[in-house]
Amino acid sequence: MPLGPAFPAAEDPQGYGKLSNVSGRTTRIPQVAPSRRLFGYGSELSTVVDAISGQKHLGALIVGAAGVGKTALLNAALSRLDPDLSVTRLRGSETARVRNLGIFEILLSREGIDTDLPPGRALSVIGDLFERRAEGGDFLVVVDNADLVDDHSLAVLAQLTDARRIKLVIAAESVRSPVDLIAGLWLAGSVVRIDLDGIDEADAAAMINSSSTPERPGSSISWLAVSPLRRSQPNSTKSLAP
Repeated sequence: MPLGPAFPAAEDPQGYGKLSNVSGRTTRIPQVAPSRRLFGYGSELSTVVDAISGQKHLGALIVGAAGVGKTALLNAALSRLDPDLSVTRLRGSETARVRNLGIFEILLSREGIDTDLPPGRALSVIGDLFERRAEGGDFLVVVDNADLVDDHSLAVLAQLTDARRIKLVIAAESVRSPVDLIAGLWLAGSVVRIDLDGIDEADAAAMINSSSTPERPGSSISWLAVSPLRRSQPNSTKSLAP
């Protein structure tokens, strides 16, 4: 069922494999067509995919200004994952930010659970919910607009990731509070951090040249405005400030 404005924290299912929507159903949706073209993603895309599918990391923190290409990078990475991976995708909003466990409100309500849960109880309930959805496999949670998520929700996600119960990909405009809760995972070496700043001249030229070339019917072009990758290191002294 499509989710309208009444559900600002949930994103319509746009899956890459098994994507769980907030109703609790799991739907297999075809991957993005190979004709989809992206500009300026380079090693950033590979790093996100490796951080999700590999054993070394538990996910990624993608940081960049609005419009720089965070969501496009997320979409491209998800399209390259194992189609059997269970994914729940959530999105922050002004409404979700001011509500306790706002980003999980629909997930919990469909289970008949109120969001007025103390921290310890919320961790247990949401962790169990994700494990049921994973059906014994790996489980990925993707959060876009994480700047607009309440700190209780992000704390739960950080703890579940640290406990290796989920893998996590977060996209945010900065690592200021409450995203600093996730940045702690980066400082610990659990997730990689990728900063997106803008496309370089070579990528811009490629995008312009492609836009002047007729595309085959049904194909699509999208582009990512990203800078060369700045990978996180477990002992990095890089400031948490954006």
